Amino acid sequence: MLGSMVTRDLVSLGNPNETVLKNYVERKLTLAVCLHRRDL
Repeated sequence: MLGSMVTRDLVSLGNPNETVLKNYVERKLTLAVCLHRRDL
């Protein structure tokens, strides 16, 4: 689910370079983990 969310967002962003892509994915994962922990 998270993977498809990230993929969809990246498609809308266009074609970012590798560093931007990595930072973006890391932010998404961090946010998802924070939200998950908050919900527990």
